[in-house]
Amino acid sequence: MSNGAVQRTKGRGASGLPALETEPGAVPPIDEDDRTVTKGILVVCFLQIALGCFYQTCTIPTARQYAEELNAPAHFDAYTVGAVSIGSAVIQPLYRWLLSKSFAATMHFQLVCIQLGSILYSLAQVAGKMELLVVGRLLGGFGASQYPIYQFIAESVGKNHRSKVISLVSGFGKSFGFALGPIFAACVANVDFQLGDMVVDK
Repeated sequence: MSNGAVQRTKGRGASGLPALETEPGAVPPIDEDDRTVTKGILVVCFLQIALGCFYQTCTIPTARQYAEELNAPAHFDAYTVGAVSIGSAVIQPLYRWLLSKSFAATMHFQLVCIQLGSILYSLAQVAGKMELLVVGRLLGGFGASQYPIYQFIAESVGKNHRSKVISLVSGFGKSFGFALGPIFAACVANVDFQLGDMVVDK
């Protein structure tokens, strides 16, 4: 190789070994420990975590009243609240396979599960079936799982930034979602409206 064909950085690397030779004008290698993601991706991860936590808690203020309207057994509302966490747990093996295919497709699948679960939960009143309360919440729990976001962060963010990213996405996302859920439910409880045979009132 002729003189000047390669460029050696003066000094030694952090490990004490000589710096690697690089072609002039070549893009320097990326330090795996220093990888991070854009702010836009961080916002998406934050919203995904917040949405899952919001879904878990938004029915808590009204779950008991809703169950009583369907003549459900005493304390049946506990099953509707806990069903979300059960759904999040049992879906993990499927998510391991989905994440190996596409992170984006996995997140879209989560949104669809939350939407369909919410619809089934709402239709329980029209159908007069208390079982739909649990089925809807189980399905929504599939989408409320936070495992895909943590897996994405683990694979996309280097260890130098991982703690900061998790604190921003998970710490703030969980707090925001858990707080917004009951507040939103309390506000909607004061709104009267009717959709076909489904009546929502105070």
